[in-house]
Amino acid sequence: MSSTISNLNNVVSNQGKTIKALQELEENQNVKLEEMESKHNEEITLMNNKIATLEEFIRKLIDEKSEQP
Repeated sequence: MSSTISNLNNVVSNQGKTIKALQELEENQNVKLEEMESKHNEEITLMNNKIATLEEFIRKLIDEKSEQP
């Protein structure tokens, strides 16, 4: 009986360690995901700025072209 209780204690202890390890892994993954999301948003902002600059440049070219005789 003592052996069974000891084995059960080991199982419970191992499960607790596994749960803690999984929680730590989840926290690490969440941090990485937040970092990736932040970087992605920065890249989207940069691309939108580049698109706006290109649109402005194209408008200027069109305006210059239409002003020429």
